[in-house]
Amino acid sequence: MLELRQIRLAFGNLEVLRGIDLTIEDGEVLALLGPSGSGKSTLLRVVAGLQRPDAGTVLWNGQDLTGVPPHRRNFGLMFQDYALFPHRSVGENVAFGLRMRRMDRREIERRVREVLEWVGLSEFQHRPVTNLSGGEQQRVALARSLAPEPQFLMLDEPLGSLDRVLRERLALELRGLLSDPAITGLYVTHDQEEAFTVADRVAIMNEGRIVQAGSPADLWLRPESEWVARFLGMRGLVEAEVSEGRALTPWGEFPLPPGLQNRPAGSRVTLILRPEALFLAGSAEGPFSPLAGRVSALTFRDGHYRVMVQLERGLTLEVPVELQPGRRGPSDPQAGEGAWPTSAPPQIGDSVRVGVRPELVTALEP
Repeated sequence: MLELRQIRLAFGNLEVLRGIDLTIEDGEVLALLGPSGSGKSTLLRVVAGLQRPDAGTVLWNGQDLTGVPPHRRNFGLMFQDYALFPHRSVGENVAFGLRMRRMDRREIERRVREVLEWVGLSEFQHRPVTNLSGGEQQRVALARSLAPEPQFLMLDEPLGSLDRVLRERLALELRGLLSDPAITGLYVTHDQEEAFTVADRVAIMNEGRIVQAGSPADLWLRPESEWVARFLGMRGLVEAEVSEGRALTPWGEFPLPPGLQNRPAGSRVTLILRPEALFLAGSAEGPFSPLAGRVSALTFRDGHYRVMVQLERGLTLEVPVELQPGRRGPSDPQAGEGAWPTSAPPQIGDSVRVGVRPELVTALEP
């Protein structure tokens, strides 16, 4: 188990790490997620022993590592650019760290075969690394990091230099590789989808502090601040007033979410209208009038349209519309009949109404 206690570090007058407390359990991969300059990579360097903190303690299974040099920590580190030796074969790259430890030649050969089989590159041992694809090179770098059997693995933006499609595929592969056998590790990234895919738990950093930590589901469902919600891509943050079971907003009203039913009338809340809580409504009938707006943007991905609806006074909501050729109107059973088939969604500039599913709306804690 890795423990960080009150880690502080400044470069001149700039505080880079401001009292970091963090625990990573055995067999857990934790992702450090945050914008550029938030302190993620600096914290990784402190854990690796490449940067000594001004204050605080780094503990591994209760042992203080703060003054222990990097080569004596038995921690593995995988860099963003992989740092492979282009003039060496795959097997020679993987064996490099083992030779530095002066291991027996037969033991080196056994371990190289073992880790290459584990990452699915058994037949690549004698191939030049320059002949490999980006994904294959990434797996060689991972195999080299794991060959010395480190007690803890650190990965610093390991997919940052790859294109989006390859990053998504390799993130899934990495998740499987790090889970079986279970590896204890720290994964640094600025990409939310990557962090949520690879890690068991995510710690979000901003300005040298950890502002929230939890499982990907916890972070998405229960952000603890407006900054976290917006960093995770939630656009639909709405100020509302509680009134007799209703949420009153400047754009319209809808039933209070179940968790807010006991809030006193007149109290103010910030509601999160995620895409899954919204649908395009086909009529204004019923006790609550749908929120009216105009389509400002339209994209298609993963089998559904993402319709960006701009309400009055600037609020923009993302509304998903499923692709269902041959049917008319939004796919939601509550939506009623609309004026367009879902295979041809509303176009930019069209007037639309947005309905709200209150059971999928959450609130920021006051």
